[in-house]
Amino acid sequence: ATANVQVAVADNGFTLSMPLNRKVDLGGIVRALDPDRVRDQLRASLEGTDLLQRYFRIDATRSLMILKRYKGHEKSASKQQVDSDMLLGFASELEEFAVVEETYREILEDKLNVAGIEEVVGAIAAGELAVETVRVNSPSPTAFGLATLLASDVVLAEDESAVLQEFHERVVAEIDDIDREDRLRSD
Repeated sequence: ATANVQVAVADNGFTLSMPLNRKVDLGGIVRALDPDRVRDQLRASLEGTDLLQRYFRIDATRSLMILKRYKGHEKSASKQQVDSDMLLGFASELEEFAVVEETYREILEDKLNVAGIEEVVGAIAAGELAVETVRVNSPSPTAFGLATLLASDVVLAEDESAVLQEFHERVVAEIDDIDREDRLRSD
């Protein structure tokens, strides 16, 4: 059976979203990662993703494989993306095509910080870092932006503000509950 797992990537992290009816041992999955295979696994998981397509379009434009202007006429972003998708299809079949390799490098190293991931996974494998799973009802203030990435994709634009406001209120309520518990313990 397959599960609908969604991934959203931002500058300061990523979010995984899984159906609530699936029991997944996230700690076990993280502990089972092999630090020597993380880079290859991440690269393989990028194939066919929107993230790869977007970054390839940018890199192909930088390398002048896709033109923003042709014969004095501006090409729309959607036309550039179509051109990019076709080019990526051809280029992916070529071994070590420079622009494809740069796209993977940019995502893995600049966007996802694969070296940092390898370091953390290595520390976990060596027993220097423990993995703990903690269930919470709402994200921390630091993780709020990441948590809203997927939520904002799901709702209609006119409802987005209300959903995000309700989400924010849940986070604030959770913080208030934690503060109250801390005060009770210290008394």
